[in-house]
Amino acid sequence: MAAEHTIGRLAKAVGVNVQTVRYYERLNLLGPTARKPSGYRLYGPDEERRLRFIKNAQALGFTLHEIAELLNLRVSSAARCGDVQQRAHAKLKQVEAKVRDLQDLAKALRGLIRTCQAGQPTDRCPFCRVWRGKKGGSTMTTETRRVEVFTAGCPICADAVRLVTSLVCPGCAVQVHDLRERCATNECREKARQYGITAVPAIAVNGELLDCCRRERITAQRLTAAGIGQA
Repeated sequence: MAAEHTIGRLAKAVGVNVQTVRYYERLNLLGPTARKPSGYRLYGPDEERRLRFIKNAQALGFTLHEIAELLNLRVSSAARCGDVQQRAHAKLKQVEAKVRDLQDLAKALRGLIRTCQAGQPTDRCPFCRVWRGKKGGSTMTTETRRVEVFTAGCPICADAVRLVTSLVCPGCAVQVHDLRERCATNECREKARQYGITAVPAIAVNGELLDCCRRERITAQRLTAAGIGQA
């Protein structure tokens, strides 16, 4: 049986401080697997791997809310495979977009190294085309189109998620908020309140609830007109 860590040993093994581990616990990102008779919490190898994943995902630019969604992607008796597949598909698009952006950034860095080796001046910022998404550079932009889908597990909600994920462009970051589940830091319920959502499915783009979700049926045409599916 693999050795279990106390919170201090776990933090040291992964290279974070104890306060960070406790913060992640408050967000329900991880938790102890057992307790000593003295009351000290113990963490097993699965929790160590989970903590390493959280740390590495943050280094790649994922928010804690996005990491919570990734950690909750699993097939179990409480999660239908179709729902997990839809959410995994949306996350995959986000990951693939990050990979493309990193590849373009690496290309720009290699170009800068070649320029230095040739002793040539760099009159212009070598990364400007990457940031601005000009031809010949990355599709990375200074602002990613943020798409949020609010659901409650109903069949029409699943249809809305499928429709959004089928239309979404590489420049869109999709988050699916299932209001039945306990959200990390209760963020999705607070967002639903701020948007004034009274029924689901509901879709917001860049912080604005779409009109088609207030009083009209959600269709591919209306989503495209709102910017979903447009590069």
